Amino acid sequence: MKYFFSWLLMVLLGNSVAMAQWSVLGSRKFSASMYSQHRVVANRFGVFTAVSGASGVTAYRYNNNANRWDTLRNTNFTRGIVDEIALKNDTLLIAYQDLATRRIGVMQFVNNAWSLVGGTFVSDTTADDDCGLAIVNQQIHVAYQDRLGSTGKATVKRFNGSSWVVVGNQRFTTGNAWDVHLASVGNTPYISFREFISSTDNKVSVMALNGTTWSYVGSRGISINIAPNTSGRNELFYDTLQNKLYLVTAQNSGFPTTVGIFEWVESSWVNIGNITPSMLADNVSFVDYGKLAIHQGRPVVIVESGLGDITAFKYNGTTWQPFLNNTPINDSGTFDFDVCTYNDTLYVSYGDQRYTETPDGRTTVQRFFTGNSILHSNGLTFSGRRQPQTQLQWSTLSEQGTANFIVESSTDNRQFVAIATVNASGYTNRTTTYQHNPNLSIMDKATFFRIRQVNINGTTQYSNTIYLPLSTANLTVNVFPNPFIDKIQLQLHVSDASTVQLILTNTYGQVLQQHVQQVSKGYNNLTVKAPSHLPQGTYFLEVRYANERYTFQLAH
Repeated sequence: MKYFFSWLLMVLLGNSVAMAQWSVLGSRKFSASMYSQHRVVANRFGVFTAVSGASGVTAYRYNNNANRWDTLRNTNFTRGIVDEIALKNDTLLIAYQDLATRRIGVMQFVNNAWSLVGGTFVSDTTADDDCGLAIVNQQIHVAYQDRLGSTGKATVKRFNGSSWVVVGNQRFTTGNAWDVHLASVGNTPYISFREFISSTDNKVSVMALNGTTWSYVGSRGISINIAPNTSGRNELFYDTLQNKLYLVTAQNSGFPTTVGIFEWVESSWVNIGNITPSMLADNVSFVDYGKLAIHQGRPVVIVESGLGDITAFKYNGTTWQPFLNNTPINDSGTFDFDVCTYNDTLYVSYGDQRYTETPDGRTTVQRFFTGNSILHSNGLTFSGRRQPQTQLQWSTLSEQGTANFIVESSTDNRQFVAIATVNASGYTNRTTTYQHNPNLSIMDKATFFRIRQVNINGTTQYSNTIYLPLSTANLTVNVFPNPFIDKIQLQLHVSDASTVQLILTNTYGQVLQQHVQQVSKGYNNLTVKAPSHLPQGTYFLEVRYANERYTFQLAH
């Protein structure tokens, strides 16, 4: 009888039971050679990993239909060390240190070819091989150690469409900056770094751009003092859905070393726990470093132990608990690793140095997802955001007889109501992306959203449910249509009666049109008439209200 109930449970829950585990994506050790640096990133356009070693830098994209990793153009396309990767829509960006010049550059994959962003390196001089990369307000930003003689303080630059320009002031940190990381928090760049003042003042700090200058977020020196000649690897992570900022940093004061996790609460950094050697299954003497992601609304930190195991822990609100009974993701030997999350799915890329086999360090990627993340054969995925524009977006990997999609909302995650119907492609073997911009009056009440897929044969299936906290911003904007023809419509909700400035620019930053319009408290509908004889292409509409600025990329 117990076997019958086990079988019945599997039938009722479908794939969600079988898929609640780590699984290899594609094949193990798919790279051609050993790589010592690994980075991974994912969005609705796919899953990408970039790796580097003695032979150079190589990038791969996961081919879902063939269940394999395809090389982007060619292997080892440049000699360098991968620092960070990011996606700007469907464009893969790689920040790296060039081995010949020791300078920092950013490569982009456009039109099936690799090119250097801006045609030149970001750094003017040599720099440390730990730099940060992020998309802030639709612009590429890079943070790095800017060396001048014996000093190496931090500098941040952004690409304005034609050249790299300094953000704020150059070499702005008090001490030398090591292990630099960059994150976009809202529309503001933040950096975390190990700031070396002296052997007794060597701690991880966080700074943010405040207007045109950089200032410390909280007090300087968040971590414990880090022992000389040990790792101070750290990482900032911003949870956009819950508006929470986390810092993960190595706590290396000597052995045994640990990984500390901090959360920015109100006006200070709060240590919400540490991952210590005693928490790991392999009885190691130290924890090397950790990286953070979000799964089902909770922080997950993945750490590498002294034996090279990588293990995940999940925060339950008070303590860090072993993920999947403390089972390591890779149980023996890892050459660097990275983690990312998309649509409630975790991805980990690492050098597979398994000692029970030939320890060649070739690349493996694993993922963790439950049945709510990817549904059935068509791969329905769903995500959303409130700022800067309310947007719900979903995609299918393929469709075989799909009629339409019904967007549903709820205030309590129990009773859902339909708010829109979007026609489906019907039959296709290609990835298809859809979006819906709900009326702001709906977004002011509902916090839970899901997609109900209706098939031609009458069957239905649901996406994962996403949670979007109510907005507390002074300005909320919807911009449509996109692409536009002769006019751009805006729906705004503002906290007080005032003026709104609208600035339309091209990809070179040239101002094509600007308006200042009066708005009333609450909801407003505005229309921007496009300039006549406007060429087809990409344009940016900047909306300014009080101290808030949002930029929207539009097609014409």
